[in-house]
Amino acid sequence: MVRTMRLDDILPKIQQTNLSSFVMKIDIEGAEYYVFESGRKLFDAFDIPVIMMEWDKVYQNIERGNFILKFLILHKYIPTTDTCQELSKTDDFSKWPANVFWIKMNRTGIC
Repeated sequence: MVRTMRLDDILPKIQQTNLSSFVMKIDIEGAEYYVFESGRKLFDAFDIPVIMMEWDKVYQNIERGNFILKFLILHKYIPTTDTCQELSKTDDFSKWPANVFWIKMNRTGIC
């Protein structure tokens, strides 16, 4: 049996560190949807300027992929390649690269 927890469950632990900003890497083999489905409080509480995530399994479930896309756009993120080229949010995201870097709009100077 594997013990799991929701992303918002770690919110109190992160708050204890006095961090206000951090970079997030998501590599959970197709379960990325659950990060965003269970992480609303964390994304509201912290400045996360960059989210690096594997996308090659996300697009296989269109409904979950669309949820992630809408969630991140709502939270003011721009999808980019590893060379900071913005990805079209209206194109078929199954054509996106295996790794997508989501950059917070107010941090576009990162690229």
